Amino acid sequence: INQMLQSRSIIPINATIMGLRAHRETARQCLDHARFFFLDCPFKVAVERDQKGLYAQALAGKIKNFPGVDLDFECPIHSHMRIDSSTLSPDESVVQIMDYLSAKGVLSVTNQ
Repeated sequence: INQMLQSRSIIPINATIMGLRAHRETARQCLDHARFFFLDCPFKVAVERDQKGLYAQALAGKIKNFPGVDLDFECPIHSHMRIDSSTLSPDESVVQIMDYLSAKGVLSVTNQ
């Protein structure tokens, strides 16, 4: 789907958890001009913020193959930007991403 959108000059935005570097590299090879942002958050903070209780279920063994619990998570080596999301609000994180994309000429940001 991303390739189809890109072919029509539409910028796709995906929020994904890709725990393995090999998966991120595959995505990088499939997408032209992809930008990867690593929203870094310590495991403990992620568990505390989990509004759906998914970490609790994974830690109790009710959910299998959960990143950081029983599935490896390899921190990205080649992200375009690392954002410490444990110290920023979601809005502040978005502003950092928008500023990066604007500075790179990928996105034109206007105040509304």
